[in-house]
Amino acid sequence: LARNRYFDLAKDVLTRVEQTDLSSEVEGTALWTRARIVKREAQNTADDAVIEALYTEVIAELEDWARPGSRFAYHEHRTDALWDLGEVFHERAKLRGRLGRQTDAEADFKQADQTYNTLQRECEDRAEQFSDLEEDDKSAEMEELAALTYFYRGRNNIEWAAHAADREFRLEQAREMLVEYQWNAAADTLPFYFAQYYEAVAYGLEGNNADAIDLLEELIEASTDTFWQYLDQFSDGPRARIAELFDMAWGEMAKAHLREGDAARAQAVIQQMRAAHREENQ
Repeated sequence: LARNRYFDLAKDVLTRVEQTDLSSEVEGTALWTRARIVKREAQNTADDAVIEALYTEVIAELEDWARPGSRFAYHEHRTDALWDLGEVFHERAKLRGRLGRQTDAEADFKQADQTYNTLQRECEDRAEQFSDLEEDDKSAEMEELAALTYFYRGRNNIEWAAHAADREFRLEQAREMLVEYQWNAAADTLPFYFAQYYEAVAYGLEGNNADAIDLLEELIEASTDTFWQYLDQFSDGPRARIAELFDMAWGEMAKAHLREGDAARAQAVIQQMRAAHREENQ
């Protein structure tokens, strides 16, 4: 129902379920499901005030999942709930920043970082538990999710920096997190290259345009061999993400050249991007 935007009806159905005698496990699943319905409702709303109110409702539903000694500490969906909570803190932070509420935005970025850190520890603990049980596939999945938190903490720190008193520290933290993710991630994958892109963004925000350009050139060259030349062989979803990566990388490199005062090089990068798209569309 929520996928088809029948949000009130979905919540009514869930309310009827919650009114029955539920076990702790089912109660937790119901709370998490309600939060996900409200989160989806926020993502399909245009009014900033309504979006903020809905995000605040999601946070109220999920905050207890992140607390030490939470009654949901051993719930099968705890990692899912922590992912949702981190994402919603991050999205509410961006919204509050856009509305000029710097203090509120910084507080939410901090909460997002702490939630992703909690999620990382939870995934690492579960990976170890699954390993002890010789459930290697589940252990590997948890290790992969633990590593992914570095990516999200890195991106969160970049956006946090715009509202933080310790801007330089936040950008340094962003680069460290993104490099850590690259050490843990499989090379030549889209998440790996997106981490490189955000690392380059952090360099640029620090005023280190030369390193940003070097990293973006490396990214474009390596990922062209892996993805761009085979673009027509991917389905619509992956193809759109690949195109997004290249457009972001080319755009960021053009901006870095402009910051260096080299408009000719910036224009050349844009022409390279347009030529690649023309070739891909032929």
